Order: sequence, then structure tokens, then C-alpha cells
Amino acid sequence: MKINFSGKPLNDLDGKEIPGSDMGSIVGQTLVSGTDGDAIKLYELALRIKQGEVTLDTSDAELLERHVRESKTLTILAKGQILLELKKAK
Repeated sequence: MKINFSGKPLNDLDGKEIPGSDMGSIVGQTLVSGTDGDAIKLYELALRIKQGEVTLDTSDAELLERHVRESKTLTILAKGQILLELKKAK
């Protein structure tokens, strides 16, 4: 699956762009903010996502989705929009 989060802003509940928001940065930071998991794999995946379009194999897509779903720091507003982008890319 190919996906590009970079440069995509989050929107508020009124559909207005949240200034300064960037899904690529948010997703990348989410992957590297934890303390569990394969540090090298998560770090490299975060860098690739931050840079732009990436091709994810099934295991990377599942890893990404799991990290977003299980994140304790992401809001539902952010999780929902990120997970919808993943769903659209499948």
C-alpha cells in the first residue's frame, strides 16, 4: 500500500484546517514516542513517513495502525483522521 501523510493537515470538527498540523509529523512522532517495540524499525518507518510517500507492506501497515490505535498521546480527533487515511490507502 502507498500512503503519504506528509503535508496533510488535521481538520477540526467544523472541517477547518488546524494551523501548523501535519499528519506526517504527527504519525512519525507517534512511532518514536513509545518505549516498546523494535526501535530501529519504528525509527526508520517514522523517518520514511515524515519524508513523504511510502510503500508499506502488510506487516508495516499493521504495525502503523496498531501504534496509532494504541497511542496514549494522540487525541481521538487525530487518530480518527489518520486511521481514515490508512483505510483509504488499502
